[in-house]
Amino acid sequence: MNTDNIADEGSVFSLPEQCDLAAAALVHSTLVELLSGPVLEIDAGRVERCSTSVAQILLAASKEVDDQGGKMNVRNMTPAFLKCFEDLGLAQNVKIWE
Repeated sequence: MNTDNIADEGSVFSLPEQCDLAAAALVHSTLVELLSGPVLEIDAGRVERCSTSVAQILLAASKEVDDQGGKMNVRNMTPAFLKCFEDLGLAQNVKIWE
C-alpha cells in the first residue's frame, strides 16, 4: 500500500489534491485496505478538484462501512470537494459524513 496519503495519527486517509480519474485507483486501493475498522476517517482538506470517479468510490466505501455496521467520517471538506457532490446531486450524502 502506498502510505503517502495516510496521516500519522493512524488510519486517517488524506485525499490527494487532485481527486480525479488519475487518482481513482490509489484512492480505491487505499480505502479497500482501510475498510476493516469500525470507523473510516478521511481528510478532504487538500482537495482542490474532485471528479465523479472518486465521488463514486467514496460513496461505495461509505455504503460498505455502513453495511459492516461502521461509519465513515470526512473532515476538512474543501469547497471543491463539496461542490463535486453538489454538482452530482449528492449533497445529502456529504452531510452524513460530517
